[in-house]
Amino acid sequence: MLENGNAPTRRRIIIAYDGSSNSKDALALGGQLCEALDAIPVVTYCVSFPKYLIDPLELGLALDEVARPVVEEASFRLDRPDVESRRLLDKSPARALHMLAEEIDPAAIVIGSAHSGLFGRVKTGSVGKQLLSGAPCPVAIAPRGYAEKSRTTISSICIALDEGAESERALVEATAMSNELDVPLRIISVMEPISYGSVPRAAMADSLMK
Repeated sequence: MLENGNAPTRRRIIIAYDGSSNSKDALALGGQLCEALDAIPVVTYCVSFPKYLIDPLELGLALDEVARPVVEEASFRLDRPDVESRRLLDKSPARALHMLAEEIDPAAIVIGSAHSGLFGRVKTGSVGKQLLSGAPCPVAIAPRGYAEKSRTTISSICIALDEGAESERALVEATAMSNELDVPLRIISVMEPISYGSVPRAAMADSLMK
């Protein structure tokens, strides 16, 4: 991507963070991807407020008061000078992340697994399911407990594909990540089984007689 026809701009990676354990997993994975891909981390915290019932000035102050310590904690954990932050206001975190992705065109959105998932495994929560159904960029889901591992290195990249336009974009980004990280790229495609109706007995009998 070029800016004003000059030097290429650095890619951005959105990292959803709210201070919870699964968001710390996302922060750990997002930080590694940013370091490996020379991308800028965009720490994003979404707050749900009744924005139509609060004075805009009071709403802005409340949003800043709630989000600032969370974003500062994330920046401290990443320990790098180029961290950007976004404080979003929306009842739907998935919608807020989607709109932000359309605005800044990131290399990926990184989120954590569902709280109910098994340690070391990926389980898609409600936000992840909504993002995966139409996000304008790849969505990376950190395994539960990823931030707690003593050795958190990316050993492979796994991508799920279908025939949609989102998959084509995801494949391009995943291939670039695989090449830059020098790790295998695993492609998964799920097909719905074809079910046939029952065969009439007469047809079965006729075929057996021949």
